Amino acid sequence: MVSFPILSRFGSHGRLEASSTPWGRRRRRRGRERARGRGDGVRERCATQVASLNIPVTAAFNLESFLSSDAVIQDWTAKGLPADEHSVQNGILTTAASRFPLCIDPQQQAVSWIKNMYGKDQLKIKSLSESDFMKHLELAIQFGAPFLFENVDEELDPMLDPVLEKNTYFESGQKLIKLGDKSVAWDDSFRLFFTTKLGNPHYSPEVMAKTMLINYSVTQDGLANQLLNVVVGHERPDLEEQFSELVADMSANALMIVKLEDTLLHELSASEGNILDNSDLIETLNQTKETSTAIKAKVEQAEFTKAEISKARLGYTPVAKRGSILYFVMASLSTISSMYETSLDSFLGVFNKALDHAKKDVVLDNRLRNMSESVMRDVYDYTCTGIFERHKLMFAFQMTCQVQDGCVTRRPFRHRHNSVIPFNLRHHRRDGPHPKLTGRCAQERRPESGRAGRVPEG
Repeated sequence: MVSFPILSRFGSHGRLEASSTPWGRRRRRRGRERARGRGDGVRERCATQVASLNIPVTAAFNLESFLSSDAVIQDWTAKGLPADEHSVQNGILTTAASRFPLCIDPQQQAVSWIKNMYGKDQLKIKSLSESDFMKHLELAIQFGAPFLFENVDEELDPMLDPVLEKNTYFESGQKLIKLGDKSVAWDDSFRLFFTTKLGNPHYSPEVMAKTMLINYSVTQDGLANQLLNVVVGHERPDLEEQFSELVADMSANALMIVKLEDTLLHELSASEGNILDNSDLIETLNQTKETSTAIKAKVEQAEFTKAEISKARLGYTPVAKRGSILYFVMASLSTISSMYETSLDSFLGVFNKALDHAKKDVVLDNRLRNMSESVMRDVYDYTCTGIFERHKLMFAFQMTCQVQDGCVTRRPFRHRHNSVIPFNLRHHRRDGPHPKLTGRCAQERRPESGRAGRVPEG
């Protein structure tokens, strides 16, 4: 990929972008550093202030561990939830929020995870456009089954208001809810989920007050983890299969340990009289302890094996990170034209084909370089088939900048008013690409696309 250090500083309106100047690049870099350190800084300041007030506080406090457990998070990960911090927090909100979740899910990650999580519990899936959804919803409320509404728009059916507000009441010792002119028995194990494919929906304050709005849009770190699984599965399918089985076993063992501990506590609390005289209870406790000890040993061995496999998987991280950056550059094209919409499924198809097209090499570093170059080339070709000619140079420039920076700034194509220096180039016309432009991008650039202006010589 060729870098364009001069002409690409000029926007489509012939104005010099301050973000391309040295002070603009420093400002972007400092902004990313502040964004990365914002969460840690808040935690440090909060912990320091709490400690100064002599309040007992956990030394290494972690919100995810406080609201959930490692066993539960491993189970979520095994069922399709990305393992990054943002996704885990979304999972906590989805399962533990007091209001029913409304998931913004353009990449359909939440839908897949919810189906895997609650599929064995007779999950019912409907859409608001179906005429009989209320009949199925009443049955789900009555029997405590999970219910999923897919592809909702920016408005929810008013018939759902009693359910969203949980307007229950008791009659003859039974918990009921009134839906229309019918009273339905309410089961507390009932779960309701909403998902939407809209990337940037505008919900009314009433909808936001009745539901828990959760953004499941893929993050750069989360996508990098997913692409790492794809790369390792392509290059080392045996390693990826072993890793998947190991994660599933660790999840099952961790949940079994929690279940045994709960059983142990329940047996102790339910026992009557002297515990030493209850031989059955003592035998049950011994069996539970032996089983728990054996499972803990398996978990420790699995943790060691997982660490060894992770070291081998980390060697393919550069390719996964490169693919994540390119996807977000593609997705950012929607800021310059609303019809530039990118599907994660289609990108994964291009990514897999690029891995197939990459030149084979027994040396890992050479193979990684070949795969990265193949991904860059195929993503560029695929994207350029669906964008205007005048946007191809801009896309190539943004690919170059974001790959060199190592991460994607928020909305890289967006022209900010406070970062644009007026620079009128209307009188500087040229008939072809600048002499410094070489390669395919310059050959594909039409003479009409150069009407933004010409950089003055010298």
